[in-house]
Amino acid sequence: MDASTLTILGTVLAVGLALAGLIMRTTTRLDRRMDRFDDAMASFRAEILRLAERQSHVEGRLDERGSAAD
Repeated sequence: MDASTLTILGTVLAVGLALAGLIMRTTTRLDRRMDRFDDAMASFRAEILRLAERQSHVEGRLDERGSAAD
């Protein structure tokens, strides 16, 4: 192999490694973002369930008052 062939192979390998590094970095970032989104959604679901329980409790009280007034 002559010097120009080795230069071309080295360049191709360097570009391939750089692209692989960028892909891995991007994948790691996306995974972290998805984890944060999943955590936020779990918190949101818990809050919505808590509010639904409070609402049903209040509506139950209103129904009791309506029954008592009849």
